[in-house]
Amino acid sequence: MAFYKNFSKFNEASLKGNIGVPGEGGTTGSWLDTINREQREKVREFERNNIDLLRNFPRLIQDSQRIQRGKEKELSELCEKAFYQLFGTLLDDVTLDLKIGQEARQMMSETPEKSRVKIEDIVDERVLNEIMKRKILRTIQQGKGLNSKSLLNLPIFKDGIKQILGERNAELYITNLNNVVKVMEFFDSTLSEAQITQAIKMNAQGACDIKIEEVKKDDDKKSKEAEQLLKDLESGVDLTETESDILSNLKVTVKARGVDMGILIHESLKGIYKLVTQMSLEHLPEEIAKQVLQNTDVVSGEPQEFKYGPSMQKQFEKVINTHPKVKSITDNLARNILNAEKEEVAIAENEMAAYQEQLFFYVFGQLATLGKDDPKEMLKVVYAVLSDKKDDIEKLFFPIVSSCIDLIEQEFKYQQSKKKQVVQSPEVEQPKSRELTLSELQEELDDALDNEDYEKASQIRDEIKRRFNK
Repeated sequence: MAFYKNFSKFNEASLKGNIGVPGEGGTTGSWLDTINREQREKVREFERNNIDLLRNFPRLIQDSQRIQRGKEKELSELCEKAFYQLFGTLLDDVTLDLKIGQEARQMMSETPEKSRVKIEDIVDERVLNEIMKRKILRTIQQGKGLNSKSLLNLPIFKDGIKQILGERNAELYITNLNNVVKVMEFFDSTLSEAQITQAIKMNAQGACDIKIEEVKKDDDKKSKEAEQLLKDLESGVDLTETESDILSNLKVTVKARGVDMGILIHESLKGIYKLVTQMSLEHLPEEIAKQVLQNTDVVSGEPQEFKYGPSMQKQFEKVINTHPKVKSITDNLARNILNAEKEEVAIAENEMAAYQEQLFFYVFGQLATLGKDDPKEMLKVVYAVLSDKKDDIEKLFFPIVSSCIDLIEQEFKYQQSKKKQVVQSPEVEQPKSRELTLSELQEELDDALDNEDYEKASQIRDEIKRRFNK
């Protein structure tokens, strides 16, 4: 129990003392110290090479907002369209409310600054493990958002920005946004957690949230849908579509705000991943879920997530890409980019990005729901990935990745079958044949006799007799 005592020394959830992180909870080899050393080296290199960028940082933000002025709506709509394309059917039942705007401070004010239930007062091992699990999920979630620069530089965003702002302004805008991200990474590594917390509270540049509402349906409609559901069940119909309409009855909205496109992409990704972190609580009793939330979803916990999140997310991404089947698929997608005609390169690049985004989202979803009976099951997987132990990765993590690859392939096949059904030509109803007159029947009889087709001649004679006997 020593590591639980160590963990409970912190005022709210921390990666320090978290048994999912190598070097914490009594294990050897500190992952946090390794990341700290790497960040110190990057900081020194960045300062040497980018002193002018640091001095001109406020102007970068001002210039970006000046360039986008009057085009915020179009850029926001581009962001929504791009995310729907990247995540595909994963967002079919999700409404994206993504806007460039100044609402971040108002949204941040709704987030608690500190935990209301002190973690040192929690003695239940299960609750502590759930807190550790959610802290790691939130750290990966933050890291995914902070590593969003790669999305900004995809054709799906860059080409759209050029159409909205014009080529010259778009190039300057994207360059500024990339430089802002670099400087923000520098500050996340160099400022103290207290300084970052203060900056978030006083000058929030972006924020995100999710809203889940139950959609009420009138009783008559419910009754008819339930009746149809029973009929489908009895006849063995696939209920994939029916269930989404009848059984869930939920309206899910991701709301994200950012002062420019770069921050909006960052907050949008965080919001989409927040849908998954929410699922990690659904199996918990209300009282435990409340304790977990109050020790993880607080502003004072975010600086640590900013500092270590990008490295944690990249480590998961790196390990996923070493999976043999993932490597084979991404190699093929990379070849498609190299071999594509000039006008098709952008399409191929977007397709590869979409596959990678969907795969990581699936894996993150599996992590979030892993360990419902015992959260240590999930923490062991995280430990294996962060410690980069090949045997443990193959045993604990690769089965998760394999199942996610299968899910993507199944969804692809399902969507292809739906497309085939849509494009399939409907059967054309054949016009009914007109009944021949008696004179026409006589001509047919003469022709049959001339051709010595006596069987047909006999049939025609029978029809003539039938007519006369009416």
